Amino acid sequence: MKLDKQISDLKSKYDHLNDQLMNSENLDNKQIIQINKDLSKLEPVISLSDDIKKLENEIEGYKEILENENDEELRSLAKQELPIYEKDLEQKNRELLIALLPKR
Repeated sequence: MKLDKQISDLKSKYDHLNDQLMNSENLDNKQIIQINKDLSKLEPVISLSDDIKKLENEIEGYKEILENENDEELRSLAKQELPIYEKDLEQKNRELLIALLPKR
């Protein structure tokens, strides 16, 4: 759960920085440059987090098909696709953990 909180905090920060940038008429060039730098540092983490959420939803959908669907063709497709999505999710989670490591 600590990781979820960290991601949520980073998303909030990202959204706040985007809002500041959209209302930049009161900011000087130095502030705008700093906001853009901060956004570029957060972008990979936010993107990975969004990818993970999409993969989790796909996996949930395939599992639901396997549990509830009577159509064998759909079940067969879900059986084929599910391991691929699970492997992708595992990889994206590793990438996210690496992206969250403190930078020197």
